[in-house]
Amino acid sequence: MLLTLLLSACLCVVAASQEYYDDYGNDGGVDGGDYYQQQEYGGDYYGDEGGNGGGNDAAGDSLYADYAKREQDKAMGKAGGLSPVLKNVLVGAASYIVGAKFHSRRAIKKQEKSSSRQQQKLYERYVQDVSALQLQNSQLQEYIQQSTVQQLTEEFLTADTNNDRRVSRLEFEKYKKQYLEKHPDADPGMFPRFEDFDPDHNGMVTLKEHEDYYRQQGMVA
Repeated sequence: MLLTLLLSACLCVVAASQEYYDDYGNDGGVDGGDYYQQQEYGGDYYGDEGGNGGGNDAAGDSLYADYAKREQDKAMGKAGGLSPVLKNVLVGAASYIVGAKFHSRRAIKKQEKSSSRQQQKLYERYVQDVSALQLQNSQLQEYIQQSTVQQLTEEFLTADTNNDRRVSRLEFEKYKKQYLEKHPDADPGMFPRFEDFDPDHNGMVTLKEHEDYYRQQGMVA
């Protein structure tokens, strides 16, 4: 589209230049020939000793006419290629197109570089967010483990009524009964059997045996 507009402008300039030179030839070119004839330069210049030789005057006028036509043709691009005006316009258009391509490539490279930096920053931020999330998850898991161990230890100590760090079958059943009375909606089947806590079957459950059972169930690490 841009190239079409530039070529249209070039054609308009050439048409205007042609009209100008045509007017100049009609108004001044012929009169210029008369001017040289009126000043009687033809005979003296081309070697007429008397200055009155008609043949020499005609030859001088013919040479001048050929020279003027050749200069006009050169200006209009007939003898020397394109006219200076058209050449300037075309050179300007070509320079504009080349410059536009150059600046366009620079803009594309700049945009690609900016996009690469943005992607790098986005990736770095993503890594930071993932690392922060993993740290928070690890901290949460540790907190849950500590809370679970603390809760199970409190349950064991509550069942150990004589504070000997061991729970007998009687203490276990008493704790179970009191818990179900405080929580009537609780399912009695949720409680493990006493034998599940007493792998050596000595009738006593230690704190370690209590923790080992829940560790086997995956409730503590």
